[in-house]
Amino acid sequence: MVKKGERRCALTLTLSRGPDTIILPDYAGENCAKAELELRSLGFEVSIVQKHSVTAQAGTVELGLKAIDALRTNAEMSLSHMEALLGVKSIAELVELQTSFIRKQAEVTVEQAKADTSYMEIELEMVRIWGKRKDGAWFYVEQAAADTKDRPYRQRVYRVQEVNDSTFTSDIFTIKSGEALQGAYKDPLKLDALRADSLGLLEGCTIRLQRRGNVYVGGTHGRDCPNQRGKAAYATSEVSLSSNRMVSWDRGYNDAGEQVWGAEKGGYIFLKRKRY
Repeated sequence: MVKKGERRCALTLTLSRGPDTIILPDYAGENCAKAELELRSLGFEVSIVQKHSVTAQAGTVELGLKAIDALRTNAEMSLSHMEALLGVKSIAELVELQTSFIRKQAEVTVEQAKADTSYMEIELEMVRIWGKRKDGAWFYVEQAAADTKDRPYRQRVYRVQEVNDSTFTSDIFTIKSGEALQGAYKDPLKLDALRADSLGLLEGCTIRLQRRGNVYVGGTHGRDCPNQRGKAAYATSEVSLSSNRMVSWDRGYNDAGEQVWGAEKGGYIFLKRKRY
């Protein structure tokens, strides 16, 4: 009740629905390395605690409610960058997502290399090629250390194909005499010189990507991808792709299953940086 002579004032109430809810996939029975890779790609800080269990298989991850709550509390991420993935149902849409990395420079975060000297500062360049072909989406790729950008240690061609509305494959090709194409991601004339008959398919090294929540996660299969780098007998690749980052973890193993090259603690994180 307002008495005579008293002034009225407006009171504005703003209601909040609270912070957005992050729905995590069920990681029970999953390989620890794959679960860690996916969680890191979502922006979580992950630590693995080994716990003996007579009922759990070796190498699997157990996430209780307390662990999930802790992950949610520590997460600092923006879901707006993930929204584009929710409706991806065709290769055309995945190509558009991949274009986030194709026409923009994707660089490993300098902070990752500074925080852990076991990581190098790596830069990845990707560009769409052969856009009129009907047998998938094709990309030319260069990967190099930041201080030797003009001398990439890896040149590849990728072909992405749709399997179903939530699964895609990425075939990987080597390039014969690829040295002549160094820097082709920024030189259309050099790209024009790339011919399909100069490519060699890396048998057994196809990466299979499947949609899991807000990201696409996948990798090679078991020991199927042969590799002769150093003392390696085979290699594995694990990839996590979201709308604003890509995590790539390549490792080589000998016949005994011992890792002989590649990052040991986790994959390299590549972030979108600029548009061409």
